[in-house]
Amino acid sequence: MKYLFYWLILFFSLNVTAQEAPLLKWNQIPEEDLQMTVYGPDSTAAAVVLADHGQIILELEGSAAYYRYKRHRRIKVLNPEGFKKANIIIPYYTAKKYAETITYLKGQIFAPDGTKVVIPNKDIFNNPINEFYAEKRFTFPQVQAGSVLEYRYEIVSPQITELRDWYFQEDIPVRSSRLKVEIPNAFKYVYLFQGNQQINQTGKDDRAIDVRGNTITKIKDNVYQMVNVPALKTEKYITSVNDHRARLRFQLKEILFPRGHVQSYLSNWAEVSTSLWSQERFGKQFMDEKMFSEWINPETTKILSANIPDREKAAALYQYVSKTIKWNRRYSFKAKTTLNDVFLEKTGNSGEINLAYLALLRHAGITAHPVLISTRSHGRMIKTYPIVDQFNHVIISAELDDEMALLDVGLPTKSMDYPNINSLNKSGWLLDENTPQWIDIEGPVTKTTTMATLKLNDNGILTGKLQGKFKGYDGATLRAYLANEENKEKYPTRWTEQIPGLEVDSIFTKNTNTYDKSLHLIAQVKLSELAEKKGDLLYFQPVFTSGFLKNKLPDENRVCPVEMAFPKTENFVLNLELPTGYEVESLPASVSLSLADDSVNYNLLVSVQGQFLQLISKVNIKKTTFPLAAYEDLRELFIQIEEKLKEKIVLKKMADK
Repeated sequence: MKYLFYWLILFFSLNVTAQEAPLLKWNQIPEEDLQMTVYGPDSTAAAVVLADHGQIILELEGSAAYYRYKRHRRIKVLNPEGFKKANIIIPYYTAKKYAETITYLKGQIFAPDGTKVVIPNKDIFNNPINEFYAEKRFTFPQVQAGSVLEYRYEIVSPQITELRDWYFQEDIPVRSSRLKVEIPNAFKYVYLFQGNQQINQTGKDDRAIDVRGNTITKIKDNVYQMVNVPALKTEKYITSVNDHRARLRFQLKEILFPRGHVQSYLSNWAEVSTSLWSQERFGKQFMDEKMFSEWINPETTKILSANIPDREKAAALYQYVSKTIKWNRRYSFKAKTTLNDVFLEKTGNSGEINLAYLALLRHAGITAHPVLISTRSHGRMIKTYPIVDQFNHVIISAELDDEMALLDVGLPTKSMDYPNINSLNKSGWLLDENTPQWIDIEGPVTKTTTMATLKLNDNGILTGKLQGKFKGYDGATLRAYLANEENKEKYPTRWTEQIPGLEVDSIFTKNTNTYDKSLHLIAQVKLSELAEKKGDLLYFQPVFTSGFLKNKLPDENRVCPVEMAFPKTENFVLNLELPTGYEVESLPASVSLSLADDSVNYNLLVSVQGQFLQLISKVNIKKTTFPLAAYEDLRELFIQIEEKLKEKIVLKKMADK
């Protein structure tokens, strides 16, 4: 299936392509919906959204503007797997100036015979999430296969610059999704549509509205609708599933005031950059030393004054920041208070931590600038319009000894110039004072090498040395694992999981605290269950540990492109001494496999000289994004790699002379 992904820039004057659907009526469930046992277009669905109808109504009151967000949903539960749809969560914003209000919330559940249970207010709970958000929660009772869940609510919000997104697509099929938008003509919004489904739109003629006896403006009503939208579930190797769901977004562009005055809300990226540099919660945090004076202390002063190359200085400052401040699990590109408060409290959001690091780098005389990004889990960025709210994190671009590096504080066990995996979302907005611009953000290559020097005896037992070299993200993860006191004398979990009968006599580690180099593990091992003896034959799978022994793309069909986080290389080298009195009966054939553009390739080389066998296996993934059209070839290549890795060596006992 060909996958199309596109952004459509829609304004108010769109062509009419469909008739407006009738409004959903509360408490009136059609008999055919009550009796439904299978959803025709998708017989495997555990539940289906029968209808999801909403309204966005922008209203004026005096000099204030706000909008009402009304939503009415109806869900059919088809089997026990769909019972989880009975748990309802409605988030809303609660921070002071822009706080939202839920004015009403009602819910009811219908059994297949039409009897209903109304959700009492006492069973609807308000759950504060943090200082910015809260959520309403409730659970439909007495859920069974065949139940119809119905609920509706209204949120009043002053946040008119960016209205709530409307998703037409979910993880279950949607029979009807409909959004009506009522906005005064004086408010000009940019409509951003994403998806590969057909959207229908209808528009009505302008109508006047009257506020306190004075006609002040005209409103144009637009209705956007999709029907029979297929489910879109999370797949392996994507950024955020929301990047691929059909949805409509709204961003205020400008307001037209009487007498021709225009107030613009979407300027340009250069103006946005200038504004951010002067903001107290952003630029002033790392430009004004009073904001980060607590960070200039004896420990950092020793680093700042050291006569060492910039890269070493930046690495030392990275270690200091990463070990001093604990991440509070919240993303932001701005500071909530000041960097001094972050230092004193020893905790901060992602932006506060990196802004503190940026302040220290600049204080050290290192050329460094902030880079605004949206994390992989948060979603892709829109470059067309300067929408600042799309960013949820900030990393750093720094010039270190005449080389540019992207820095991102995370685990102390990783190299500073390996951005956190969630930060690898292709691009970011570089806030250079002179030349702000979009830059590419690609993950550095992660490389894993396993070397096994083993001797096989005639009972099928292998003994010898097993080495692992782990560079990049794999090395950082393993370092963090080994840093735990309980795991200090252990070895990679992949060895444990993939090598049956593994016994380790001793283990030696190297570069444990040298984070920009490969982590080395060297172990003296005994492998008693890898080889199988049958009569005069010994069977042995030579590549016994690999990240590709199980197909990374098991699904035959796919909806989204493949979006890996970083390029990867995996090497496996086996030097094997064969048992005396045995000869090679069969070997895996040497092979070279690749995609047409060589973006992924695999090489296997096997050779035997006397009683010594050498096998070299190498998987190389050079790029991270593969369009849907390439999925079949990519999946087939991974299948072939898996098959080659699992091929066995067969040794035969020679007849006595």
